[in-house]
Amino acid sequence: MMPWSSQARGFFTDRAGREKLDDKELSRCWYSPDNFRRRDRAYDLAARKGVEPVAIALAWVLHQPFRPSR
Repeated sequence: MMPWSSQARGFFTDRAGREKLDDKELSRCWYSPDNFRRRDRAYDLAARKGVEPVAIALAWVLHQPFRPSR
């Protein structure tokens, strides 16, 4: 659900990044080695597809199987 939460508060845009630590809440919620690896993969795939990385994140969410709650 990471990219669905308001598109991860901009994590998949140039608003975020390893060098941008001024947004403490963004850093607290999203900055981890695993999440930066996900972000890097999204950026690589976006460059190959000619789209924005945030579109890759949203496409991933939209292609997950629907699991209704009980």
